Amino acid sequence: MTTTNDTARGIDPRSPRFGAAITTVLLAATIILTLVPATWVAGIVLLAVIVVFFATGGLAGIRRHPYGALFRRFVRPRLAAPAELEALEPPTFAQQVGLVITALALVLALVGVPYAAPVGAAIALVAAFLNAVFDVCIGCLMYVWLVRAGVFRRRTTALLLPGGAARLRAAARGILPADSTAPRSQGIIEDERSSESNGCAPGTAAGLIDS
Repeated sequence: MTTTNDTARGIDPRSPRFGAAITTVLLAATIILTLVPATWVAGIVLLAVIVVFFATGGLAGIRRHPYGALFRRFVRPRLAAPAELEALEPPTFAQQVGLVITALALVLALVGVPYAAPVGAAIALVAAFLNAVFDVCIGCLMYVWLVRAGVFRRRTTALLLPGGAARLRAAARGILPADSTAPRSQGIIEDERSSESNGCAPGTAAGLIDS
């Protein structure tokens, strides 16, 4: 399959999963360390490092995340070309969600709230584990739901036909064809407003994000 080198259009969808796997391990270590009084400080330091990583991906953009650099340098050259590219906004928003959860846990832990660090790390770990193992990005789903609710501006939409868990994941993660040379605006399959006229039940159209 022909792939695009236009990094402005998207990223390899395997990169966020790679990062989520590393995050899962780090968060698991954080939980263990912060539950043991003798290693609590080490756990807090590790949690602070995780917060910095989330801040990098969430504020500077998912392409600037250190895990993404590791993936591009050491993992991507050993893999086949991706069948599709993932838009930048959903995984970036997912990083922002992770930042809020872990930063809040860190602050509460530092002011003396009991078990704030392991509980916050556990919540983030669940999301990271689902992404790494099952390719279920909670933050990406939240992004699409917020777009559909009008919180974020939606520029493109795609029709989600019945019977497609994979289609739902693609819609939620804003997946784009890697070999597409057309502008994104030309990649619209269907507008949500016309879903009923095409025989689909209301609510089956899932919003995709823009570039």
